[in-house]
Amino acid sequence: MLSESLGFVESGSSPPKHLFKLLTRDALRKLPRPEWLVEGVLPEKGVVFLFGAPAEGKSFVALDLAMSVALGAEWLGRETKRGAVVYVAPEGFWGLPARCDAWETDRKRVVSENLFVQTEAILLNEDTSVARFIESVKATSPRLIIIDTFARSFDGDENSAKEVSQAIRGLDKMVATLGALVVVVHHTVKAKKGRTASERGSSVLRGAADTMLRVGEAGGGRFLFCEKQKEAEHFKPIPFELKQVALASGETSAAVVLSRDTRVVAAKSSIGLNHLRLLGELAASPDSRLRWGVLVKQLGEKEGTVRHWRVHLEELGLIASPATGLWEITATGRDRLPTANVLPIAA
Repeated sequence: MLSESLGFVESGSSPPKHLFKLLTRDALRKLPRPEWLVEGVLPEKGVVFLFGAPAEGKSFVALDLAMSVALGAEWLGRETKRGAVVYVAPEGFWGLPARCDAWETDRKRVVSENLFVQTEAILLNEDTSVARFIESVKATSPRLIIIDTFARSFDGDENSAKEVSQAIRGLDKMVATLGALVVVVHHTVKAKKGRTASERGSSVLRGAADTMLRVGEAGGGRFLFCEKQKEAEHFKPIPFELKQVALASGETSAAVVLSRDTRVVAAKSSIGLNHLRLLGELAASPDSRLRWGVLVKQLGEKEGTVRHWRVHLEELGLIASPATGLWEITATGRDRLPTANVLPIAA
C-alpha cells in the first residue's frame, strides 16, 4: 500500500465515520449558481463585513438593510428578498428605536414582523456563545443576521490571525447551520494622509469575507463602496444621504436615502482626463499594477498632484492597493476606461 511505502502503517484502526465528499466535473456543472439577497450587491449566504470610520453612517446603512429585507423592499435602489432579520445590537442599542421610527416615518411603512433585535453580545470566538445564539434564533429562520459591531462581539486580539480565525469559524458555523447571510459591522484604522481607511485588525477578515463593503466619503458625499466581491464583479459606488427625520415624539433621527440628484451623483463619481491617464498607466502595465514611485514617474507629474488623483480613484473603487506601495486597477476601473464619463474637474 502507498501508506506503507511512505512509512505510515495503521494497525487495527477503523475508517473515520465522516468522510470528505468528492465532486466530479459533471457534479460541479450541476451545482446551483449563487443567489442574491440584494441584487448584485449581497449574496444570499455568506459572511460580509461592512466597515467605515466613525460618524460615516455604517450603522444607519446596516439598519436600513435590516428594515428593507424584513419588508422585501428595495435597498439603495436594489431589489431584496424578503425574510426574517436578526439584528444583534449590543452597541448603541438605546438609539435604535428612534432610528427605526425615522425609517418607518420616511418610508411610510411599518415593520411589524420579521425584525428581531438582540441586545446581548455574542462572542464569536467562543463555541458555546455561538451555539447558544444559533439555538436562540433558529426558530425565526433568519435570512439575514447583522452583528453591530465586531469589536463588541469578539473577545480577543483583533490583530491576531489565530484569534480572528476563531471568530471566522463562529461566523461560518452560523452560515452553515442557519443558511443565512451574516453582515458584521466593523471599524477602521486611522487612515494615513492620502490613503483610504481600511478595516481594523488582521487581514484574515478580508481573506475570509465573501463581500467587503466600505462606507465613506467622496467629493463631499457619502457612498457605499464595494472592496471585495468573491463571486461577482464589483458594483459601482452607491451614493446615499442621511436624511434628518422629525419624529412624533419631538425627537429627530436620521434615515438612509438613495441620493437621487443626478447632477450631484455625476459630479461626485465622474473622472477627468488626468484620472483616465492614471487608470491607463495601470491598465497598460504588467499585471495591471505598478509601484507608487514608478507610477508617479511615468505620469511625469508632481507626487502631490498624482496623489490627489489617486485618492479620488480609490474612493470610487477604481483602483486599489493590495500591498504597501503597490497600486492596481480594479475590474470597475477597467469598465470606466472605454466609456468613462469625462467631465472637466479640477486636478
